[in-house]
Amino acid sequence: MERNVYELISKQTKDPIIERKRCAISGQEFPIYQSDIVFYDKISPVVNGKKYALPTPTLCPEEREKRRLVWKNERKLYRRKCDATGENIISLYAPDPANGRSYTIYSPKVWRSDIRDPLMYGKQFDFKNSFNQQFSDLLHKVPLVAIYIKNAENCEYNNIINNSKNCYMCVSTGYAENTFYMTISARLNHCYDGYRMIRSENCYEGIDSDYCYECFYIQKCVHCKHCRYMKNCTQCSNCRMCSNKT
Repeated sequence: MERNVYELISKQTKDPIIERKRCAISGQEFPIYQSDIVFYDKISPVVNGKKYALPTPTLCPEEREKRRLVWKNERKLYRRKCDATGENIISLYAPDPANGRSYTIYSPKVWRSDIRDPLMYGKQFDFKNSFNQQFSDLLHKVPLVAIYIKNAENCEYNNIINNSKNCYMCVSTGYAENTFYMTISARLNHCYDGYRMIRSENCYEGIDSDYCYECFYIQKCVHCKHCRYMKNCTQCSNCRMCSNKT
């Protein structure tokens, strides 16, 4: 973000810039606001009556966001083998990660079964070594589920999906059938390329819409049917290019 944008934010929010720092990764300059100082002081830990002040960030907001998001993978799927049975499976985890260190991955069926013995990967805490290193070792040793699919038929190429049939590349979706490329949605039939849709059928490019039928390019619509290019509409039928209509 450009410097003048930060200054405009400071002016509009009446939050003065206390310090300017340069990102250790991107080299971009970013500010530390007064509210940041107050926040870090508030969350600084107190041990035996002594407060240990948290330092200000060394990374710019964009790089901090990347670091937070890199932990979670929702849509990129890989072919690999189950480390328990050797069968070919679809997984969220690459078989040959860029850092050269792989996780132990089990298929959903094996991961939820009773064949795993937790004592196989249990270990005593070593006070002579760092917690982070031991946690990393444990994380790579404890079996992880390859992908989150439950009670689904013909839905191998999805993630976080349940009670569904014939779906493809859906994330955080349940009770759906013949549905492709949906996110955070439920109870759908023949819906495609949408986000947060509930109880809808034959819809395309719907966002934040519920109880819709055969609607295309809609947003925040409820109980609409046969509509196109609509926003903030309720109980509309055979409408085009409308907004805030009931």
